[in-house]
Parts: sequence; structure tokens; C-alpha cells
Amino acid sequence: MSPAFTRRKNAQRAIGELMVHPDSVPGQRWCLGYAEFCRRLDQDEVFRAWFTHLLEDVDRLAVDPTPALARLEALQNALVQLVDLLDPTAVQLPHNRQRFRLATYTAGPLPGP
Repeated sequence: MSPAFTRRKNAQRAIGELMVHPDSVPGQRWCLGYAEFCRRLDQDEVFRAWFTHLLEDVDRLAVDPTPALARLEALQNALVQLVDLLDPTAVQLPHNRQRFRLATYTAGPLPGP
């Protein structure tokens, strides 16, 4: 399986810690919002450094996703499984919950909404 989007556990933990909003307090933690995440990614070199390898993976796979199709399929399927667990009655996320089967992909755009 392709190493794309794989990170050691300590790097995953560090990214998780960075995603906690700095104004939150123990017992009342919240994640960075999308706008704050984008701002920090653009303006904070230390923050961005933790995401460099992931961003490189995205750029590389945007050109040719074929080497990572099995991993992309596994990641997407795991995310759908998590959504199904957290929202079993499809109240919060009622659409686009199908699992992709990309391992047989040969050419053309990837499936999606």
C-alpha cells in the first residue's frame, strides 16, 4: 500500500494537539475552525511545517492518484464508517455516505459528488 497520507503516531498526535484552539481550556476544548486553520497554514511556518508532507502528498496525488488508490479507498471507507458510527440515522450527514471502490480505477476523474 502506498505511504501517501501516512504519518507516525507521534506526528499524528502533534497535529492533533495543534488543531486544538489555543483559547480553549481543559474540559472545554474545541478545534480550530477552517478559517483559522487556513490562516495559520498560510502565516505560521512552524504550524505549516507539521503539514508539509501531507500537502506534498496532495500535490503529488492530484497529478496521478494511481499509486495511492488502495490507501485512498481505505481512508475514505474508514471515514464513512466513522460517520455511520457517529450519525447512524443520517441526521447530520444524510448525503454522500457511499463507500468508494477505487482499487479497480484505471482512468478519468475520481468518483465523488
